[in-house]
Amino acid sequence: MPPNSFKVLFIGDSLMMCCSGKGIWDNCCGMAASSPEKDYVHRIVQGVQSSMDRPVEALYNNGGNGTIVQMLAYARRIPLEPDLVILQGGENDEFNDAFRSTYRALLDFYPVPYVVIGDLWSEEKSNFSQQKSMARSYPFVNLRAINQDPSNSGDGGPYA
Repeated sequence: MPPNSFKVLFIGDSLMMCCSGKGIWDNCCGMAASSPEKDYVHRIVQGVQSSMDRPVEALYNNGGNGTIVQMLAYARRIPLEPDLVILQGGENDEFNDAFRSTYRALLDFYPVPYVVIGDLWSEEKSNFSQQKSMARSYPFVNLRAINQDPSNSGDGGPYA
């Protein structure tokens, strides 16, 4: 990685990165993208790169696996020094007190700006994410609105 690169850390689940295999998800990219170049990680990196005169590098937390607890554990184990964090996750978690406290800890883990992406399926979790991101003056992206438009799906497979 170039020493002067702008590092964007993507924390997320399979919407960020999924390499499940043939017949489940045929692309190694964020779910619902028809190709790696069209997933949100690659599009965000392209957008940031277009406004910068130094290299932009994407870092992944946990390769898109698991739950908020696993994402926080990974962050604590692997020393990363991002310049920006994109937080997406929670679809695989039960919405309970453990989720709420872990989510807040993850939002406060890195001392850099965040962009928070809401829950794809749960309005309750998405509202919680939005409330916590706004309390920290972080931008929020509402996936529930995006999810309602069927043209936003890139794959005709079982997880379209």
